Amino acid sequence: MEETANKDYEPEKIDEKAGKQDESDNADKIEPTLSKKQQKKLAKYEKRMAFRSEKRQQEKLRKKERRKECLEKGLEVPPSRKSLKKRKMKESSCQIRVVMDCGFNDLMNEKDIGCLSKQIQNSYAVNRRAPSPLQLHICNASGELLNQLQIKGSDNWDIVFLDKPYYEEFDKKSIVYLSSDSENVLNTLEVDKVYIIGGLVDHNHSKGLCLKLAEERGISHAQLPIGKYIQMCQRKVLAVNHVFDILLKFSEQNDWKEAFETVLPKRKKV
Repeated sequence: MEETANKDYEPEKIDEKAGKQDESDNADKIEPTLSKKQQKKLAKYEKRMAFRSEKRQQEKLRKKERRKECLEKGLEVPPSRKSLKKRKMKESSCQIRVVMDCGFNDLMNEKDIGCLSKQIQNSYAVNRRAPSPLQLHICNASGELLNQLQIKGSDNWDIVFLDKPYYEEFDKKSIVYLSSDSENVLNTLEVDKVYIIGGLVDHNHSKGLCLKLAEERGISHAQLPIGKYIQMCQRKVLAVNHVFDILLKFSEQNDWKEAFETVLPKRKKV
C-alpha cells in the first residue's frame, strides 16, 4: 500500500526543454522599445533613404529625357556616369594642373583633418566624373590625413601624389598660389601654370597664411574673381572642394559667373 501511495503522489516531472522553449518564444514576442532619441534617429534615417531613392528615380528620368532630346535634335548623347569613371586624367583634353598643398596638419585638430579628408574625397569624385578632368595633384600629405585617405582607397585613385613639395616639383615661375587675401585677381586658367590650393581647415584662425607662404617663397599668388560676379555675405574664404569645383567648372565653360553660381552654397551668397 505504501508503494502504491507513493506512486500516486509522486510529483510531476518538469520538462526543462519545453520550459526553456516557452521562455524563448516569449522573448521573441517581446519587441525592443526605442528611446525617443532613437526613434527620431530612425525616422530621420528612413526619411533620408526615401528621399535618396526618390532623387535617384528623378535623376534617371532626367537622363532619359536628355538622351531622348539629344537623339531627336541629332546632338551627341552625353556620356554615362559609368563611362566617365573609366576615363583617366592623362587622357583628358584638359591639362590644367591643380595641386592641393596639405602640409598644415600641425595647425588642425583631428576633426578639421577629417573635414579636409572629406573635401579632398569630394574633389576627387567630382574630377573623376568630369568629361575633361583637371590634372589633380596632392603634396605634403602625411600623418592622420594620409592615413584617412588611404583608408578610403587613395592608393588606387587616379590622382598624382607628389613625393616633393610643389615648389620643388614645378618651376616657380609657373606656380600660382590661390589665396583670398591676395591683391591679384585670377582672370583665366592657363595650361602652363600650376594652381595651388591650400589644404587647410582652421575656421579662419590662420588668416593670410597661404599668402605669406607664397611671398616668402617668391611665388605668384592670386584670388578667384568672386567679387566681380557674386556678392558674398561673408569673407571670401571657401572650402578646398569648392575652390577645386570652381576651377573645374570654369575649365569646362570658361565662365566665372556660371562657375560661382553653380558651385557656391546659397548660404554664402547675398
